[in-house]
Amino acid sequence: MTPKKQKFMVKHFENADHYTGKHAHMTDFQMIYILQGAARFWFDGEGEIEVSKGDCFYQPDGIMHDALWMSKYCELLEIASPGKFETVAP
Repeated sequence: MTPKKQKFMVKHFENADHYTGKHAHMTDFQMIYILQGAARFWFDGEGEIEVSKGDCFYQPDGIMHDALWMSKYCELLEIASPGKFETVAP
């Protein structure tokens, strides 16, 4: 039996106060929804954005980005396809 390709991935980050460093994901689709708290991200060509509870954004394939800050009780829901994808650094 051949394993099936994982089509989607859903991640829930809770108390995710961390710094990721610049990187990019090789995806077909990636969306982030802020369930609680706030966060600040940097996107190549866009600069910094700050998001808070209820905000949602689409992250284009291959865009270099960085999670700069997340509030103590930040909760993010990340939906991506395919479920397993490559992450690359600059």
